[in-house]
Amino acid sequence: MKRTLVLCLAVVMLILPLGACWEQVGPLTGAGVGGGGGAILGAMIDHRNRWRGAVIGGVAGAVLGGTLGYIIQRSNQQAAQQNRPVQYTSTDGRQRVVSTPIGRDPNTGCTIVREDVYVDGRLARSRNQQVCQ
Repeated sequence: MKRTLVLCLAVVMLILPLGACWEQVGPLTGAGVGGGGGAILGAMIDHRNRWRGAVIGGVAGAVLGGTLGYIIQRSNQQAAQQNRPVQYTSTDGRQRVVSTPIGRDPNTGCTIVREDVYVDGRLARSRNQQVCQ
């Protein structure tokens, strides 16, 4: 059990930075990263049938990752359109996305939005995104 937990944490630590490398976070990116990570974790946890664990973990990870990607993308678009900060909080209060417009890119005319993602009250990721109409 202890070995499985260590392996799970190692895989999560390897997969999470991959999601931060992509420029645009959206439903497809979130679903891809979540599905890949979930499949790996599911296969490692289900010792009796690794394929079953991979499928269940992949589907669950894709749904959760795609949902988070959609929420981030939607909050960025709303912040750019309304020109004011927009915040989304999960129903359990553990995750929060805050999108704040900070200006316009003179070259592209797109709105620059600072995207802050909080998990358990701590800043998990902060970056600037361009939102074009």
